[in-house]
Amino acid sequence: MIIGQIHGAGAIISVPFVMLHYTAGDVYVVVKQQQSGDAATKLPLLSGVPLGAPFDFSLRDNGNGSLTFTASYQQ
Repeated sequence: MIIGQIHGAGAIISVPFVMLHYTAGDVYVVVKQQQSGDAATKLPLLSGVPLGAPFDFSLRDNGNGSLTFTASYQQ
């Protein structure tokens, strides 16, 4: 399940290039390496988060070619 995204700009504004996923208790970020195709980097952020549990996250494009991702979960 995708729960957060950052989209591209200009001609690719409709293309999400950063996606925050939740799967079976794991929260991770997928960063696409190109506009189309499957090339991507998967970065784990949290594990053991029950379905429906609240948690905090931030996805940030720093505007200089770098990205920042944070997430926290309090049991």
